Amino acid sequence: MATAVEDRQSPARPSAGSPRRALGAAAVAALVTLVAWQTGDWWDTGGASRNLTVARALIFGTVFGLAWAIVPLVRRTGRIERVVFVAWTAYLGLWLAAIWPGLIVPDTMEVVSRARLGVVYEWFSYLHSVINVMVLDLVPHVATFGVLQALGTAALMAFASSVLLEWRRNVPAVVAMNVVAALSAPVVANSLLYSRDTIYTLVQVALALYVARAVVLRRTLPPAGLAGIALAVGFLSVYRSDGIALLACVPLVLLLLRPSRRAAGLGAAAFAGAALLFGVLLPATMTLGEEDPHAYALSLRINPLGAVLNTDFNSPDKAADLAALGRVIDVEGVRQLHTPADIPAFWQNRWNRQASEADFAAFTSTADRLILENPRIVLRNRMEVFGTASGLGGGQFTLPYGELDAGHRWVPPEGLAASPPSQALKDGAIRVAAYTSEYTGRVSLHSALHWNLLPWLLLLAGALAGFRRFPLQAVVAVVILCRVPLVFLFAPAAQYKYYYAVELGGIVVLGLLLAHVRFKRAR
Repeated sequence: MATAVEDRQSPARPSAGSPRRALGAAAVAALVTLVAWQTGDWWDTGGASRNLTVARALIFGTVFGLAWAIVPLVRRTGRIERVVFVAWTAYLGLWLAAIWPGLIVPDTMEVVSRARLGVVYEWFSYLHSVINVMVLDLVPHVATFGVLQALGTAALMAFASSVLLEWRRNVPAVVAMNVVAALSAPVVANSLLYSRDTIYTLVQVALALYVARAVVLRRTLPPAGLAGIALAVGFLSVYRSDGIALLACVPLVLLLLRPSRRAAGLGAAAFAGAALLFGVLLPATMTLGEEDPHAYALSLRINPLGAVLNTDFNSPDKAADLAALGRVIDVEGVRQLHTPADIPAFWQNRWNRQASEADFAAFTSTADRLILENPRIVLRNRMEVFGTASGLGGGQFTLPYGELDAGHRWVPPEGLAASPPSQALKDGAIRVAAYTSEYTGRVSLHSALHWNLLPWLLLLAGALAGFRRFPLQAVVAVVILCRVPLVFLFAPAAQYKYYYAVELGGIVVLGLLLAHVRFKRAR
């Protein structure tokens, strides 16, 4: 949706009706929170009370913010942007009805199952867990997240259209961008994926667009705009710990905005407040589930480490290193499971959960040293993995989508889904969605990653390389690509959802490039 970016000379002023609007927003938020309070039949035990209180406080704050902003936002939204939002909502709504209640990956099934018990735990981000509790407390059905993510995708495409129109007033480019996105199977599938990666991507791309718009169109931001960016960065940095990469690039981009001292101070305060709220206050008030604190650190190292262990790696004392690693992971099991596409050792419980703190410390230091001392092995393996995932190399693997059986039929998780509105519609749609879930190297012409990821990655890299000529597109690329090195080095390449930001951001940059080319030709 369109959001005004004001010059420093003309700051936004609150309307005369702001107190009344605040009271109305508070009343709406209180009513919604009361409804959530009364829909407690979703919860299986009474042990969720503490986390439910936190979740309902977040419900009140979230609904208050939305109710406060919705009227001015709608007033500033043009007719074309409204059409884009409605069209995407209807389009994704049909998809959601067809593959009801959306695509649910196995790890998210666990999040939902634990959310029903009010459990909040760090492995999937405690912030994501409490958001699950919040959403399911309000509407106790697993499909609710699919609805919210569909609305979020529709809003993002409307905002991207708004930025494009404000920049070049080029309707054909808006149409082309939205058509390409609508025809992209991974965009559709990920928009209905019950996953934190989808939410992360939507916020990240919106942040990239907002920063790019400010850099290119105004060069300055009002205090509220800079505070909003700081809040988004704080949220992303806690929501996914690898979002910390945003901290390295967004401040550099903000230097181009030359904010006033007041605006910069408010932005810094907003970021500090977000980090304090999301990183300290919320965890202190919640009851965290019993999850191994070393799980995430282990999962980040298992892919590059597995590549090293399957070679004649460099080490001053291999026996000692293998002994240190063996106290935590099944070294031989990792070697046996090694494939060009993925190393599923962690997901198959091939590690010792009873290892001591000293064992984990030794494992971490040894793994980090082996990875750093064998960069050629690691990079060669990651290129091989990426080649398999992108279609440039051979090999094959299958994504761990538990909802697809051998006949590409969707199997709902027990107790978490209702029957689809139309089985015929579901059977027809899942044949398309299934292509985004299975990859077989070059031989598969339907693998969505093959015909999506590399073109968009090259497009973003090209926009970044042509910074002087394409400043708007380049700033978007900076924010989108800041996460790619971390994903490339550590994440299982088989899960294309990790690259969702690249694909969706690339589609937006394509629209901006089309508008730029048409504008130059018109002149």
